[in-house]
Amino acid sequence: MVAKLNLKAAREAAKLTQTDAGKLIGVNRNTIRSYETGESSPSIDVLERLCSAYGFTVCMVKSSEYS
Repeated sequence: MVAKLNLKAAREAAKLTQTDAGKLIGVNRNTIRSYETGESSPSIDVLERLCSAYGFTVCMVKSSEYS
């Protein structure tokens, strides 16, 4: 499971809003919010798209050093 704070920190480091991030990967803002709060978890495909949009690797986002 991806740490919820790491996804938020990665998005914020990329200077993207939840709406911007959602548009980049083809989901709505509420979906991004649910990933960041831990309400739901992204599939590996979605996680890879998020990381690409944020300029991070999957390993970096999963690492606690980015929370």
